[in-house]
Amino acid sequence: MKIYDFNSCRATYMKKKILLTMKLSAVLIMLTILQVSASTLAQNKVTLSEKNISLERVLKSITRQTGYDLIFNSTDIKKAKPVNINVTDATLEQTLKLCFANQPFEYSLDTKTIIVQEKRKSLLSSFQTAVEFAAVVITGKVVDEAGQPLPGASVREVGVQGNVVQTQANGDFSITVASTESSIVVSYIGYDAQTIKVGAQKNFSVKLQPTQNNLKEAVIIGYQTQSVRKTTSAVQIISGKQIENLPAPSFESLLQGRVAGVNIQSFTGEPGARNTFTVRGNTTISTDINSEIDLANTMSSPLYIIDGIPLSIADLAGSNATGSNAIAGINVNDIESIVIQKDAAATAVWGSRGANGVIVIKTKKGLDGKPVVRLSYYTGLTQRPELQRTVAGAEERRQKMGLLQEYGTYNQLANIPQMLTDSLNPSYNNATDWQDLFYKSGQVSNYDVNISAGSDIMNYRLSLNYYDEDGIVRNTGFSRYSLRGNFDFKLSSRAKTNLIVSAARMNRKRGLGRGINQIVPISASSMPASFVRLGESDYDFYYGQYDKLRDDNQTDQISLYSQTDVDIVKGFKYSLQASASAILDNRDRFQPKELDANGVSFAESDHNINNSYYLANILTYNKSFADGKHNFGLVGIQSYDYNNVKRTYAYGTNIPTDDIQVVQGVTQQNIFGSSDLRKSAMLSFTGQFSYDYLGRYLFNASYRTDASSRFGKDSKWGTFPAVSLGWIASDESFLKDVKWLSNLKIRGSYGLSGTQPSDFYAPFNVWATPQTTYDGESIAMPSFTKPLTLPNLTWNKSSQTNIGADVSLFGNRVNITADVYRKETKNPIFQFDFPFYTGYTKLSYNVPMKILNEGMDLSIQTRNLGNESPLKWTTNLNISYNRNRIASLPYGNRSFSMSSRDYNQNLLFTVGGPIYGWSQMLYEGVYNRLQDIPVNPITGKQITYFKGNYPGLAGYPNWKDVNGDYDVWSDEDKGAQDGDLVQTGDPNPRFTGGLYNEFTWKRFSLGVLGIFTFKRDIINTFKSNQYANVFNFGGIANFANSRLPDLSEVDYWTPTKALDPNYNAGFPSLSPYSANFYQFLPFSTMWNEKGDYFKIKTITVGYQLEPRWVSKLGIKGARVYGIMDNILTFQSSSVPDAELVSPQGEYSGGSYPLPRKVTLGLEVTF
Repeated sequence: MKIYDFNSCRATYMKKKILLTMKLSAVLIMLTILQVSASTLAQNKVTLSEKNISLERVLKSITRQTGYDLIFNSTDIKKAKPVNINVTDATLEQTLKLCFANQPFEYSLDTKTIIVQEKRKSLLSSFQTAVEFAAVVITGKVVDEAGQPLPGASVREVGVQGNVVQTQANGDFSITVASTESSIVVSYIGYDAQTIKVGAQKNFSVKLQPTQNNLKEAVIIGYQTQSVRKTTSAVQIISGKQIENLPAPSFESLLQGRVAGVNIQSFTGEPGARNTFTVRGNTTISTDINSEIDLANTMSSPLYIIDGIPLSIADLAGSNATGSNAIAGINVNDIESIVIQKDAAATAVWGSRGANGVIVIKTKKGLDGKPVVRLSYYTGLTQRPELQRTVAGAEERRQKMGLLQEYGTYNQLANIPQMLTDSLNPSYNNATDWQDLFYKSGQVSNYDVNISAGSDIMNYRLSLNYYDEDGIVRNTGFSRYSLRGNFDFKLSSRAKTNLIVSAARMNRKRGLGRGINQIVPISASSMPASFVRLGESDYDFYYGQYDKLRDDNQTDQISLYSQTDVDIVKGFKYSLQASASAILDNRDRFQPKELDANGVSFAESDHNINNSYYLANILTYNKSFADGKHNFGLVGIQSYDYNNVKRTYAYGTNIPTDDIQVVQGVTQQNIFGSSDLRKSAMLSFTGQFSYDYLGRYLFNASYRTDASSRFGKDSKWGTFPAVSLGWIASDESFLKDVKWLSNLKIRGSYGLSGTQPSDFYAPFNVWATPQTTYDGESIAMPSFTKPLTLPNLTWNKSSQTNIGADVSLFGNRVNITADVYRKETKNPIFQFDFPFYTGYTKLSYNVPMKILNEGMDLSIQTRNLGNESPLKWTTNLNISYNRNRIASLPYGNRSFSMSSRDYNQNLLFTVGGPIYGWSQMLYEGVYNRLQDIPVNPITGKQITYFKGNYPGLAGYPNWKDVNGDYDVWSDEDKGAQDGDLVQTGDPNPRFTGGLYNEFTWKRFSLGVLGIFTFKRDIINTFKSNQYANVFNFGGIANFANSRLPDLSEVDYWTPTKALDPNYNAGFPSLSPYSANFYQFLPFSTMWNEKGDYFKIKTITVGYQLEPRWVSKLGIKGARVYGIMDNILTFQSSSVPDAELVSPQGEYSGGSYPLPRKVTLGLEVTF
């Protein structure tokens, strides 16, 4: 319901028709049609009981009950007489007749709009008035709050049905209206509409402000289009304008902090790599993390729908030779909107692939009008972030000598390495910064051009993009060439079709290419001492490891999508969707023998082709009854998916010469080759039903059944129902007088969705074919990891319950969306240990366990200043709370453990604990004196470490003896799973979110985005390994040759300090001569830290140039802008960046740092 108040509104629906026809007969005809139309439309029931109230207030009450818009003149309507009315369930027409009895005004109805005007004296008088006016052509330009053109904005003449145009790509429009007394309404999705009186003005500049209420936006749930007002699902919409021109290879990282219920963590800053993107908690368990090439695979990932094409990241994980992010092939500036679907009411429609959320991406289309060209370019620097704090030169020598003198005996001090004592030797008196060798500043650039045009029968948009980011580590970076064409054709009055063509080529430099923790030749946690001087040959060696490598790492993506819609009869439509896509991954590598520790060169070639095909037949029927009181929609879908994956791999060692950098000329014993072909198909039937009564009481239901080739012969079919309800309470009569309440919708949903295994042949047993023979023939043997056929292997289903509310307050200036949910995942498919007595090791099957994710999503949007303020300030706050825990386990809820990345500590899976929780010794401080050490009352001996091998001494760490056996260790050698290990940290964050503030003033704009993560535990394994490499795994020579952490602020135990009876050390002894019982490895809580952080993520500044400045150059619009990314982090942890940790919560120090980016850009429209 909208109210338009004009100071002089004389142009009514009937007058405009007279002006257009200029015939008296037309006036009579239109009056008749208007009368019939009004009687047909005015069936909404009204209940009113008022005395001596103004006509204006009565009409506003009527519009609230009926949903009609209202147009009137506030100055004239004050002349109206007071109204006394008492009606119950009266029709709109009956009510209006009572209101306008004996009034100097009259009303008319036009397409859900009540138009109020002064009474006309006679028909002849009306005709004479009409002749006084003539049709008027007006032009103008529609821009956003920053002065940017808004293509596709709607410009409609008030009261004239069908007289509507859309703005061109540069924001221009032209429309013919009835007269100077006419009014136009300018609207655009995501912005507040403006109503303008034409008057004598012929050209208009219209600036729209972002709306804080998106109830009229359309959102696609499965295959059904719904308005946000009527949807009963938990969804959130991100406009492409919100992420446009931000410097990133792909859009996922740009959603960080902008969407409630989504946890995005960047555990690597390597350009083109994939980070984690989980919706409402993780449900994935990887039981062999050390074999995972990409740690993002250890977490749940959503299903992406890109212009109607489904894309499963999990399916691509097994056929990705390059390691590049498949989503990075999309040009960010091509995106029109991103819809994040979170609850089962939205995701169950996607059945066996929707359990982890669905991300629907819609790209920009062409607009009607003459061709418009838009150019965009930005460039900037990627700055090296803060590196590890360390000491060098004389300070490093002082600290090391101090340790030797503190802990060494007379005889031990007689054998100090020359590197420490010979400080005058130029070979040993240097301060080499090893980190500085491999980290540098880089550059990022983006070139974007698109052309758009259209007519009544066709429109198109073509875009070209080139993105290039040079990494902050030598020989790393990412570049992308992309092309996209969106074409829409009107075949007839009842049929239309579209075609979307896209292609992209991605090249990713991967440094040494040895994994996420090996991007430089020297381990970050075991760098050499700074004393050593590097000569030219040393630089040649270390840099040569990059320069002499060959690593061609290329991904090509091609996709075609088409949808044809045919209106069979009114309300009944048939649609055909079809798509074909191909992803070609090619990686060719060569490493010369001089870079290998064993002097062996190698070459490999890995080529993958992933072909996907999709076909869907869709029938849609929409119908309204009883003058729009009852509305329902029905959609039936039959769809088919087919995937075909091919791989060819060759590997050879001892390449004859460095000039041959391919697998060629290799002897038979040094060569390996294989090829692979995998196929998968799925047949689906889906139904969706929607119903609403009075647009107030809402009901939606869906039912999908899938048959997949990836499941056992006895369990091919899976069913995924969902149901949801909604109630727009603010439309009720008892809330009509609550003026501060603009909208209140309460909704709830329940449904099932699922996931498929990434293994195409999951239910089948496998025979291994080693390269050996028996009696001259090749042999085969049963696989020890896939030994059995699983005819009952089936979907792991996730049931989800969601209760939410959408609230708008104070004229939509404050908008709140809140959801609480409970997601239960049963019988997930993953590789689980098999009992040893079976003769097999592991088996992938439906593990009888249950995983729970429970939490809340909260989104608050505010418009902080009034409409009259020249400064516009909006705030978006997103907060997500999620608790991840295991509800049940197999074998009688028996806990199990597995090793973390690089085998630093145990990951414990136990009922009540989270996925990837930790199992560690409890560190309780330091034994400061010998009498502090517990004594076994039976043996009279002090507590021991490591299976009784090391009696406790002063200065040793105090690990809690949980099982009371006076030996602190894990006790796995005694058949005990835990020993003194207990459940400790949780790497899954409880709270995530973001805070975005945007300011606009005249042609200036400023946006500031902050992101945060709270209640997350992390382990500083980098710091642990720095100590362990020096004190656990080497003698005095290693102590001298290896870099120490900065010890200046570490209160470590020494015999001298312990002489003070009141002394309590803050850290264990650092004696280079001490026993080694792995006391510095991270399997104790000594290295645990709080992973909370708040980061100022992005600052964007823009200015729209004055049109008069650029119009002389033939430019329709121009904007300059600057962006800073990854600016400042507030955290309690000692690691350089608390975000840069693995999904399992470990900071290794070896992963690719997150760079700071600073860019400047220019956008020009011709």
